[in-house]
Amino acid sequence: MTTTTTITKPTNARLLILHCVLVLLRFVSAMFGTGYVHPDEHFQSIQPAFRDVFSSGGETDETQSTTTVKELTHIPWEFTAKMPVRSSIAHALMASVPYRIWLKISPTRSSTWWLFAAPRAMMTLYSLIVDFVAITIVKRISDKAQNTSSPVRYLPLLLATSWPMFVIHARPFSNGMEATIFAMVLIGMMDSTTTYRSNEKKTAKEGLKEDVVLVLRGALIAVGIFVRFTFAIFVAPLMVFESFRFLQTPKLMMEFLRRSSIVAVSFAVVASAIAKLDAKYYERTEEEFYFAPWHALVYNVKFAGKHHGEHFRLTHLMLNGFVLFGPAYALCVWKLIKETVLKKKNTKENGSETSQSLRPILYSSFASIAVLSISSHQEARFLLPAMLPVLTVASYELARLYENETPVAVKDKDTNKTSGGVRVKFSLFWLVWVTFNASVTIFYGFAHQARISSVVLDLPSFATDPDGVGSGNRGAKALVAFWRTYPPPNAFLGKDAMKSIAIKEHSQESAERFTHSMKVIDKNNKSKKEYDYYYVVAPETSIQSLKDAFGEEALLTMKKQYLGHFNVEELAREIIRQRGLPFSLDAYTLSVYEIEVLSSNDAQDR
Repeated sequence: MTTTTTITKPTNARLLILHCVLVLLRFVSAMFGTGYVHPDEHFQSIQPAFRDVFSSGGETDETQSTTTVKELTHIPWEFTAKMPVRSSIAHALMASVPYRIWLKISPTRSSTWWLFAAPRAMMTLYSLIVDFVAITIVKRISDKAQNTSSPVRYLPLLLATSWPMFVIHARPFSNGMEATIFAMVLIGMMDSTTTYRSNEKKTAKEGLKEDVVLVLRGALIAVGIFVRFTFAIFVAPLMVFESFRFLQTPKLMMEFLRRSSIVAVSFAVVASAIAKLDAKYYERTEEEFYFAPWHALVYNVKFAGKHHGEHFRLTHLMLNGFVLFGPAYALCVWKLIKETVLKKKNTKENGSETSQSLRPILYSSFASIAVLSISSHQEARFLLPAMLPVLTVASYELARLYENETPVAVKDKDTNKTSGGVRVKFSLFWLVWVTFNASVTIFYGFAHQARISSVVLDLPSFATDPDGVGSGNRGAKALVAFWRTYPPPNAFLGKDAMKSIAIKEHSQESAERFTHSMKVIDKNNKSKKEYDYYYVVAPETSIQSLKDAFGEEALLTMKKQYLGHFNVEELAREIIRQRGLPFSLDAYTLSVYEIEVLSSNDAQDR
């Protein structure tokens, strides 16, 4: 016993230190990650939250026009349609809360880098809840197995090294919020989905604690569904498994009705409160309650594929699971095969208490993924709530791989002696796992559509000081066109700069259409005098096509370049044009150019 304790404690201490280092790296990735994963990370959280906080009239800057903030902040259709499909609760939790906290701390710093960093810091803090739940799962399963080495001991490490924790969970995506809430619901349901002993005598304090947990479950389910309506798809299979455990005897059935009533009442109260707040938020004076999740469901059933792209119906099951969870998903699939196709050959393993306790999690995860696979529009991040269950099952399979694999002896070249051993398959998994997650983290966290936020944060200086001499016109106004990039989050400009910058999105349109648009804007501007300067932000490799399209009618002057912009569409164009992979840094650079549309006389002088 003494020897085991001596070996285990240092090992646990090293794992704890490693976990802390990984969490620190998660914060670093969140604060300094330049990648732009998807427009939703800004437009469904930061944009509406900025509008809500800084147009509420509560800021200390008395000169700021709240009407200006409301009018200029780009709010997506999900919040502005006749029947909005997003509840106000999600972006409030992700971005409004940190913005209001920051305003209390430093009211004069609202237009700085913190507009970008505060929501990410908040989401990273939320992600720690998932880590805590993972550690709790390990402890609970270890206690049940009565084993010093937990059958799912690798779960916290798998979670902390997975790329979604560095990218999606650390950005203001509603998927991350949904996954965090689901983790809390999952840990509360783990015991009841496996077994429930009604004959256990409980003290009044223990009974009260159990009822409080049920109340919290109902409240969390309500919040989760209003954050994303798909939350119900992840919780429903767990509730089905729980009902199976209770519907065995009349006594258990009565207990099930009592528990379900508590959850239902709690759910109804919280859901009604959020719906009432949403009705007020959307100024729906004719309605007392507004249930945004229902409208989101109706919209997705009817129009998601048409408006956002159609995918193969089994994309989640066959592809996105691997994209999001990597080799861990393969282990989970293998476990499902052993539980179903190879059930007779694995009677000993399937009969173990740990395997039985993981069965509801395994089946629930794949049931949820299968239901989501029915949709015509499928993105990998939609599966994020399934990450904790998938990694729990993968951790179990990984522990079994370690225990069942025979170590290969290692020979020392100097002494020619063999000692210790290496578990090849186990080590290979970790090599593939770390390589996969590090690569995807770098791609989405630091390269994909990167540096757009950096440009937006720098835009006020381009507008007021175009020549970079430090003595520009503070009253100047600039029009900035983002071309062949993701749409820019103009909330990052801050309250004051929003008065002087107008952002026009031109997406993937041709150079000829872009130049025509700028000429029309310039022609109208000659009489209205609305803008003092024009800028275009685009991949460097696209600038030449603009110069060719403008010809002698405009002068493009480079102002600043941002290296590290990986644009898949632009790179594909360059590969086709060059008939090979471009090695020039221009292919990975985002540039800011000033556009000076020339008059006929100026063009002739050139």
